[in-house]
Parts: sequence; C-alpha cells; structure tokens
Amino acid sequence: MSIKTKNTEAYMENYAKKLMILLRKKMNSPVKSRTARGFLNPVINNTGESAKRIQYTKKQLENGLNINIVGDDYLQNIDSGGTPTGGAKVTDIAEWIVSKPLGYKDINGNRTTNYSKYSANSPTVLQLAKRITKKINSNGIDPTGFITETVQSHLKNLKVVAPVVEDVKESVEDILREAGFDLKGKTIKFV
Repeated sequence: MSIKTKNTEAYMENYAKKLMILLRKKMNSPVKSRTARGFLNPVINNTGESAKRIQYTKKQLENGLNINIVGDDYLQNIDSGGTPTGGAKVTDIAEWIVSKPLGYKDINGNRTTNYSKYSANSPTVLQLAKRITKKINSNGIDPTGFITETVQSHLKNLKVVAPVVEDVKESVEDILREAGFDLKGKTIKFV
C-alpha cells in the first residue's frame, strides 16, 4: 500500500524546527538546579556555540522520513546529570570558569565573582578548575532537565492525526486500486 506522506513529513519537519527553537530558548534561560541547594544557575548556553550547533537532520527512508535533533554530546549530560563520558577535563573547565558568570568561593571562603579578568591558563583559574574537575569526575553534575522538560511540555502540541488524514485522503484512490477495487472514474467524497 502506498500512501503519500508529504503532509505528515512537512508537519514533522516543522515540528522539529520548532523544537530546536524552543531548546535554544530554554538554553538561554536561567535553570533552577534539581538538588536540595535549589540555586538558580545562569544560562546553559554560556558562549552561544552549543545552541548554534543544535540542528535537525532528516533522511528519506524507503518507508518514511527519519528526523533527528542533534547537538553537542555534553548537552545530554547537562540534561540528565551524572559523570560526563570520558570525564571532565581541566582545560575545558578552566575555559568555562572564565566565560561563565558565576560566583565562586576561594579556598579561604571568600567570595569572588569575576574570573573573566583571568586567562584560562592562569594558576588561579587552573587551581579552581582542578578542584571542580575532580568533583565532577567523582560525583558527576546535577541534572537540569532542560531537554526533557522542553520535549515533554511541547509533546502535547504534536498533533499528527490531521496531516496523516490529509495524506490518506490524497492517497485513497491509489490505496483502493492496490486493494483491487475498480473505481471507474468515480469520485470519492469525504464528509
């Protein structure tokens, strides 16, 4: 049986585009931590690069269309928490420290709020990066749930029935002919 699926495929592609926009928007919003500390984290999308790399891929298959939303691997770790695959790296954490607008406490408990004046390879930043890396690699990171929440909250907007019905309406004559019916020029009406 062959059903033209242009309406359903276009709908799903538009939905994937909308989901990408929603994920990017969520990455630019402050995220509340899931731990008992309950503090507000600055935006996930610190430099903007991760959001730019969220894309969708589509591949036409023999029996339909495959659409995937893809992004940086570590975004899944930020969503679900846990220890990053391969562990955190001191150099990456040092880069993050100087670019992320967070407040830290030094070893004496004094609060410092601006590491942007330091370079990522300064001894002060590297010392902090080593401590954070050790903590991440032993305890993991707290989940933010930003992907899960975005998908779950917008899944109710996924209404595939209407485009599928349109595809079936466009294909009904072909379906009936394949099933052995001779339509002899008759018009099929939907009510």
